[in-house]
Amino acid sequence: MKRLVTSYFFSLIIAVLSAIMFGVAFGIESPAVLVGIMALSFVLSMIPARNKQVLNACFLQANTQRPASCGGNPAGMQLIGYLAFAKDVADHPRIIASPGNASEAATAVGTFTMESGKFFIPVYNVQDRPGLTDELVGPIGGKQWKSTAVGFIADIDAERIQFAQNVANEPLIYIGVDKKGKSRMVGTKELPAMMEVGNLTTGIGPDDLRGLEFNFTQHSATPAPYLADGITVPVGTATTADISS
Repeated sequence: MKRLVTSYFFSLIIAVLSAIMFGVAFGIESPAVLVGIMALSFVLSMIPARNKQVLNACFLQANTQRPASCGGNPAGMQLIGYLAFAKDVADHPRIIASPGNASEAATAVGTFTMESGKFFIPVYNVQDRPGLTDELVGPIGGKQWKSTAVGFIADIDAERIQFAQNVANEPLIYIGVDKKGKSRMVGTKELPAMMEVGNLTTGIGPDDLRGLEFNFTQHSATPAPYLADGITVPVGTATTADISS
């Protein structure tokens, strides 16, 4: 509040000085014209001060304290994703047929129904490696969205090798959770995702990661949808080694 009062005070000084300067320079004696010059000078002098104040608020506050217009847009996904073979999912949330607004057009609603004894398994990623991108691909007149979930599972052992082998040619559904806590679903029963990249690597030097890099990709008419709040993903206690084709 003190900064704002100070800004108004200096703007008033600038407005008065501007009116005097223009009055002397151009021989202006009309009170109405001089008042108009003062008003215009006052408004113009406030613009940089207020912009500076907004910028300072954006840059000096911690990310969680920034106003919505300045921050709150964290990149990346949470560490744990969830995977199931499409054949093991009897039904799942879907975007409604005739969405009436942006939220409905981007959000799948409903419940997951699994085949008997089947669940999603948790996929534990290395920090700052999981992500999700939606890329527009295809020729003009036939554009579609390529949704890609990427991640990295640390270490190489028999379980990781078996997991990589089992998912290599299997239609699947992958769910990732972004850093705002919103779940995104890549793949459906009708248009499942497939492993497009699978890279088991020991690494070469001490700066390398050892483990499984994966890439699950789906092509569809829309970007990967959000799952509506409150939807429960049926997750079992199985590990990557237990999922079988």
